[in-house]
Amino acid sequence: MNKRIGILTYHGVNNYGAVLQAYGLCQVMKDLGLDVRIIDYIPVWMRNQYYPSRILLRLFIRPWQKVLSVVHKDIISTKNTHRRQDSIAISEEGIGLSTIKILRYFMPLIRIKRLTNFRKKFQLFRKEYLPLTEKKYLRSEQLSSLQNEFDCIFVGSDQVWNVNINRNDLSYFLNFLSNRAITKRVSYAASVGDTFDFGQLRESVESLLKGFSKISVRDEKSQDTISSMINFKPMIVLDPSLIADYDYITPPRVIGQPYVFMYFLQNPNRYKLVISILRDVFPYHRFITVLHPIKGARLINSGPLQWLSLIKHADFVCTDSFHGTCFAIKNKKRFVTLPINSARVHRIKDLLFRIKLADRFISDLSIKTIEEKIKDLVHNEIDYETSYIELDNLIDASRQYIIEAINAN
Repeated sequence: MNKRIGILTYHGVNNYGAVLQAYGLCQVMKDLGLDVRIIDYIPVWMRNQYYPSRILLRLFIRPWQKVLSVVHKDIISTKNTHRRQDSIAISEEGIGLSTIKILRYFMPLIRIKRLTNFRKKFQLFRKEYLPLTEKKYLRSEQLSSLQNEFDCIFVGSDQVWNVNINRNDLSYFLNFLSNRAITKRVSYAASVGDTFDFGQLRESVESLLKGFSKISVRDEKSQDTISSMINFKPMIVLDPSLIADYDYITPPRVIGQPYVFMYFLQNPNRYKLVISILRDVFPYHRFITVLHPIKGARLINSGPLQWLSLIKHADFVCTDSFHGTCFAIKNKKRFVTLPINSARVHRIKDLLFRIKLADRFISDLSIKTIEEKIKDLVHNEIDYETSYIELDNLIDASRQYIIEAINAN
């Protein structure tokens, strides 16, 4: 299969799942003997959200904005006080309060070093493990130069069709390819995320979807959304993280002692009850986390490779993440998934239901339910033998979809 394949996905974000699924899809295609490149498209929304210069600028500017606001209020308060004695008292109290606030406002600046190291690890991963195009594309208009550059362009995986994330960027529907382009258009495990209606974009999206030779999605919600716009139901395939082999790039064990891995995309303060329950169940384990600090847990500044190792060697995984769930399953870990963010619920539930692991998902976040279910789940071994019968069938079907998509006329 000596063909040149392009992949358009969210490889440029500093997110574990995003870069690892991009790597996974590349590996699957390389195993098929394909010449694959990830189109190095880094649009404005991605640069604003993930590029460190902008993040650091926000971290520096916001404290000063808040400081000036507090000082301004103190001045107004002082001016409005007619008696000098009261004026001095209020002013001093205001200055004292301002000092506390000023220190608190500048606390985020201590994150700069950690944020910079975090970003560098992702940059190194992309440089070493992702086969990027030589040219970097910063604007959607630049993508038009890719006419007939590839035999086929795959869009996906990840939430590439979630217009709430990509700011209505139709590049992810391959609008930059002209009608005369011979490049085949294929989607692989594309997800609409929390997009329920494309609104004013609906007509354009419908038209662009008709230009795809094959369409597959990652979950039932995406399937229903897309099928409402075209005349057939797209095939549901697995996220690349469940198909590809990551053993070759996974580092040795990072933590020597037994540990529980807590991977939360949302602020873990919302999971205080879960953490306290797990501490009772694992009194002699260390608790390891990334991204957000958790009281009593060790925060590790982890890149994608270290993250793979942390999941692989954990005794238990607790997560609210789709890809956290995928890699827990891939490594046959005991785990529990409890997403607070409703936008993630459907795709996680869909995956777990299809491989007979629906009981590992906690959707009822009432205190009583969480306590009862977690205490039950942490002690129960997972019947991965049964689950992998289903998973292996889905892996074969997903691989076959890629082969058929590439060979289709």
